[in-house]
Amino acid sequence: MDDRSLVLQGLISELESNLSRNWHCSFTLSSKGQTWKVGSWLKIDKNFREKGDLEVPYHHVGCAESSACSEKFSSSTCEKNVDIGCCDEDNHKRVSRSFMKESESWLMKIKECSVNCGKIVVKLKRRDVFMEVLRSIHSKGLDFGTLDDRGEVVSLTTDLVPGDSDLSLLRLALTTKVLRRILEKLGYEVCDHPTSKECLYKVLFTINPSVRASNVSTLVCGVVRNILSHKKEVDIDADSYRRMREKDVEQASVHKYGPSVLQPSWKTFLAAVTDSVITVDLLCTKPSQPVSLDLQDKFVLNRERSSKGATFLLYNYARLVSILKQFDEKVSEGIYPPIVPIENADFSLLSLEEEWMLVYCYLMPYPSLLAQLVKPKELKFDIHTLLKYMQDLCKCLSAYYSRVHILTEPRKHLLPMMYSRLHLISGVKILMQSIFTLFDIIPVSQM
Repeated sequence: MDDRSLVLQGLISELESNLSRNWHCSFTLSSKGQTWKVGSWLKIDKNFREKGDLEVPYHHVGCAESSACSEKFSSSTCEKNVDIGCCDEDNHKRVSRSFMKESESWLMKIKECSVNCGKIVVKLKRRDVFMEVLRSIHSKGLDFGTLDDRGEVVSLTTDLVPGDSDLSLLRLALTTKVLRRILEKLGYEVCDHPTSKECLYKVLFTINPSVRASNVSTLVCGVVRNILSHKKEVDIDADSYRRMREKDVEQASVHKYGPSVLQPSWKTFLAAVTDSVITVDLLCTKPSQPVSLDLQDKFVLNRERSSKGATFLLYNYARLVSILKQFDEKVSEGIYPPIVPIENADFSLLSLEEEWMLVYCYLMPYPSLLAQLVKPKELKFDIHTLLKYMQDLCKCLSAYYSRVHILTEPRKHLLPMMYSRLHLISGVKILMQSIFTLFDIIPVSQM
């Protein structure tokens, strides 16, 4: 086997491992946390029809950047270094056939493969990806992304003072609770006793940089700063901040729904939204960094806008709930036939960019993302990235709503498309609900 075949087989083996068996844990974030990789392959994240889904460059070939051997290389050099990415059309076809043939037995097969400009680019068979990812989410439900018991114990302790309502300590408490849930979801056992010999990782969370403990790793949680003074807030406590945000949510709700919001029947709704707003306010920044809040006592527009982080998430979730509820009601009324099982859905009908993005860029990498955000061995606890991920997911979802009406007329030829889209948004709803659970956010059915 020559060097070209070794390179080719290595690339094929990477894709086989990641698309045939372990797609749920195969993605890795780049060091900057902006792009996904699948082994050596870079995961394309937009303009899929034009660019493809995955690409891999040739760094080891001098003439790979050109479709023909560059004049700066001698013929002998080119002959020595030439590989599957360089200028030979027959070679390109051979490479494409190799990938296509090898993927025939994979869960997620390759639809197209091309070689040009020093890159191999593949497009996946979307139907296979839709089917496999959505079937996994629907079968696992809220356990999607949950890993088996690792047999590793982590202790999480804080220097919280019972009854202290300091705003920075509220952030510390929320951070610790979310981390505990994520660690348990990732298969760790979490305890509150760092003295236990069973603990493999021992972490103390504090807002005091001077705190140190023997045989325990210390992680300093950033304090809450007043955006005006740029100093740690000491005058406004957690209870006062909650009342402040509750007024903001109430005023915004009155503007949207009218004065009926002030009735007692809306109390649960307002409380749930307020809790969500506070959680996102305090946890949307990296835990080790301070978070700055506008803490003026009067209603201010900038603070109301900041709450849109939480309300945007809740709004998009409520849209999903509403669509699925409307469908169920129309099935009960005999307007629609019941939805077909996911195995019988025709996902080849889903051709919009946003539909592919929802599955390929958000649902499919979620288990990998979760596992990479929290690593106790490395003291990596980037829970804020999960909120950013859900914000981006909802932006894609919002763009999708603006393009399509999921519930169509009950005509026979329109039902297959509607069923496929219902399975898709149901999968997104399950994922969002799972993340809400991690952050102890109670989703609401209307916004």
